[in-house]
Amino acid sequence: MKVSVRVFSFLREALSVPINERGEAELELPTGATLKDLFLALGIDRQVKEDLFSGTVQRVFQVMIDGQVINDFAYELQEGQQVILFPPMSGGTQEMLNG
Repeated sequence: MKVSVRVFSFLREALSVPINERGEAELELPTGATLKDLFLALGIDRQVKEDLFSGTVQRVFQVMIDGQVINDFAYELQEGQQVILFPPMSGGTQEMLNG
């Protein structure tokens, strides 16, 4: 299945997959792939210097999938979804993403 990904800030340089000038990439993932699988496919686990998967997504990144904030590495992705990854932000992150 294909999903599109958009990243911001330092994440553009942290990925092991090619992205365009707008920070976008399209990835082919197996059916049933999770958000954790997506992070692994992007190579983010090799760039972040802490144990990325011990805890919730929100501890490290803000993730929106089709306009909804997702905070679970076990979230199962679906064909054609758009995933947006924001680097960690301080103060008011949830309001910025929803508003």
